[in-house]
Amino acid sequence: MFENFSKKEFEMAISNPFYCLETVAEIFTDHHEPLISEQQWISANANLIHEIGPDRWLALLLENLKGNYLTS
Repeated sequence: MFENFSKKEFEMAISNPFYCLETVAEIFTDHHEPLISEQQWISANANLIHEIGPDRWLALLLENLKGNYLTS
């Protein structure tokens, strides 16, 4: 499937959770004003990955996308 992909295309495909989820929580399809910038999010999550490890972080990301996130 990936043999004709560039390195960037391969990385984007592998990192896309679409391939392992049936659906995402409806909240993620709604337009909204971001609370922080993308760079702030990346920086905070790079730190969190360092603290908890990539496996735990990825599991948490999938849980969030499924709708299992904090609401308050």
